[in-house]
Amino acid sequence: MKNRTIFIGALCFTLTLNACKSNDKPKENDAPAQARSIKGKVLEPEMLINQNEAAELLGEAVEKGEKKETKTVGQ
Repeated sequence: MKNRTIFIGALCFTLTLNACKSNDKPKENDAPAQARSIKGKVLEPEMLINQNEAAELLGEAVEKGEKKETKTVGQ
């Protein structure tokens, strides 16, 4: 009985170590073309979602957005 418990413990330990070891490293070229083209640039809200998409997701009309430049506080 003791041998069986040791064997099961060692098996679980081995499986845990193998599960934590990951060879799946993300490739730099896997990013979408749009994400690669804006790398290093400031993301503006209209680059993420447009007015039609916002209205569709909310299920109601969306007014045109207003952009303002404000000073950053606290930095």
